[in-house]
Amino acid sequence: MEPGPTTPVQAGEPTTAEPASASAAPPLQPSLIEAYEQLESAVRRRRPHDDLSSLRRAFDFACERHSKQRRDTGEPYVTHPLAVAQILADMQMDLVTIETALLHDVLEDTSTSIDEIKRLFGDDVARCVNGVTKLSKLKLHNKEVREAESMRKMLLAMIEDIRVIIVKLADRLHNLRTLDALPR
Repeated sequence: MEPGPTTPVQAGEPTTAEPASASAAPPLQPSLIEAYEQLESAVRRRRPHDDLSSLRRAFDFACERHSKQRRDTGEPYVTHPLAVAQILADMQMDLVTIETALLHDVLEDTSTSIDEIKRLFGDDVARCVNGVTKLSKLKLHNKEVREAESMRKMLLAMIEDIRVIIVKLADRLHNLRTLDALPR
């Protein structure tokens, strides 16, 4: 269910719909540019010879698609995928995983299609973004399924790429880190 005016929004979820048009995206705030530069610097330290143009494209795409969305804290929504990407860069994850982090909410929270992700960012990123989206939609109700071992087996059977779970864990970590900023 998409958040709307009468739909409750969970902590960290975007609070508005996708922008009506990509050209309506406002200029980036200096703090977002600075956060991206820190991310790129962290990636470059570990991969000094890699072409990071795809990382910048993923950041720009996420900024465009989330441009009208805000977190419950009031800050631009794109701060969340950027923070998730930074967590993964600090863990020395590969570029596909970091790009997936930047894009992890675009399928669920915007009108972006998996085909568009595949065309713009390649099969690996598209597969991981799609996996994170599917994992986000998974609702566990059965008490036995919630038990750790059963859940681990089920997740590993569902997920083709372990990077999907790593991105989802970083996503949850950032949401937990920012809970104290929410109104009580």
